[in-house]
Amino acid sequence: MLPQKQWYDSSTADPEQVKQLCREWNTNPYVAEILLRRGYKTREEIKSFLLPSLNNLRDPYELRQMREAVDLLQDTIAKNRRIVILGDYDVDGITATALMLEFLHKCGNLDLDFFIPNRIKHGYGLTEASTDILLEMRPELVITVDNGITAAREVQRLNDVGINTIITDHHLADPGLLPSGIVVNPNHPECKYPFKKISGCGVALKLIMSLRKSLRDSGWWTAERPEPNLRGILDLAALGTVADVMPLVDENRILTHHGLLVMNEKPRLAIQVLQKLKNVKTITSRTLGFQFAPLLNAAGRLEDADMAVHFLLSNDLQEAEKMAKKLDATNIERREKEGEMLETALALAETQKQFPALILSSPEFHEGYKRYRRYPLGGTFL
Repeated sequence: MLPQKQWYDSSTADPEQVKQLCREWNTNPYVAEILLRRGYKTREEIKSFLLPSLNNLRDPYELRQMREAVDLLQDTIAKNRRIVILGDYDVDGITATALMLEFLHKCGNLDLDFFIPNRIKHGYGLTEASTDILLEMRPELVITVDNGITAAREVQRLNDVGINTIITDHHLADPGLLPSGIVVNPNHPECKYPFKKISGCGVALKLIMSLRKSLRDSGWWTAERPEPNLRGILDLAALGTVADVMPLVDENRILTHHGLLVMNEKPRLAIQVLQKLKNVKTITSRTLGFQFAPLLNAAGRLEDADMAVHFLLSNDLQEAEKMAKKLDATNIERREKEGEMLETALALAETQKQFPALILSSPEFHEGYKRYRRYPLGGTFL
């Protein structure tokens, strides 16, 4: 059997500080003690954690090459050049794609499209196979979301034929595979952005925040083309952040808090449909992680993630309900396959238990689950 997690708590908070915190914030002693243990001690630190404010979001221009990304994107929009969004097939990439599309559609009647690679046919992100598809789509600008930080060769291939690129990502960089051109990623070796744990969807949102202001300064927004209220897309940022298991602190906590408020106060059609399907009254981060996200993730594992993007952006009730039922059925199939694979894996592991590492392979394993997992014993499960 796989080892079970064991929790050890050796830290204690100052009882007097706990009492003082309880008095000041009218909070539970357990909450006060956890806050103190996590290093939240000043009033401002505690306030920012307990009462997340959008005013505490950092300036997007702190991200490396954000200015260059905004200038290029704004020029592309003004000249109505063809834009293609390249997303990832997990929920972070799906929501980032939907978020970019929703905002850019409100920028005018743009020549706009998107592509999410199929996990099995094209691989992850900007690969040679997905580049072939992009070339067929004939964009003048490709914007990646939640991928691209290691696609040096593919970006060069696009640039060589005159296609501009903006790479937005949050994954760790490999210095030997860094793409040239505009790269917006808090984890780029040259990026000084202080919060490194933002999601791919969060990075895409930062680009949109900067672009909206730049368009405002240029007089782009008019009565016929009103400036979008970005609060309406915070639900997507929250869903992407929670689904990608980002730590719910700092900017992630702010985006998730306000995204959940949007979902509960004025949910988009897709969220309404999911609420009804899953019989959810109040949406919490747990709802996102364990009830909504698995349906969207299943599309990228067993089908094409395009459907999940269309679902999130749908304004047609019948269409949304139909897609939600298909996503739910796909998730059920995904769970069944995963259960079968786990049984096979455990049986194979039993035959190798005398070895210091486990290398498990079977033709019964679905390609959508091909990945490495590291466990506490140091072994590797394939």
